[in-house]
Amino acid sequence: MGPPYFFELILLKPIIMPKKIAYLNLLINKEYMRQIILVGVGSFLGGIARYISTLVINQKLNTDFPYATLSINIFGCLLIGIVYGIFEKSIITCDWKLFLATGICGGFTTFSAFSNESLDLLKQGNTLGMLTYIGVSILFGLIATYLGYWVVKSSC
Repeated sequence: MGPPYFFELILLKPIIMPKKIAYLNLLINKEYMRQIILVGVGSFLGGIARYISTLVINQKLNTDFPYATLSINIFGCLLIGIVYGIFEKSIITCDWKLFLATGICGGFTTFSAFSNESLDLLKQGNTLGMLTYIGVSILFGLIATYLGYWVVKSSC
């Protein structure tokens, strides 16, 4: 089953099976496509920012501990807190929230890298480092998200 057959099956199945017509509507609905593009562009930009940030942080610190992912995830938590705070104040639209939170913050932060680096620390026999990394990531991530949200909500 090569790619052309796969895509034919995905695109034609909703036409053949009326119960699943929603799949086709999702593909051709201009509003969904616009939102998908917003998320995609945001993710693209967030991913590039993460890659560049990782290069810079790793070059400066030169260590086995995953400080780059840790700092990127905490900063991303701060950013998403700010985005949701300004959204609730009606400063930005749903589209901007989608672009910034789902797109840029989603592309910038990465749970998969966090999980993999935690496993790497464990495989290196650094159980304390792994537990510290997990604890600090979760604790400071939550604090940063709340701080970003609180700063925006308490201003003005």
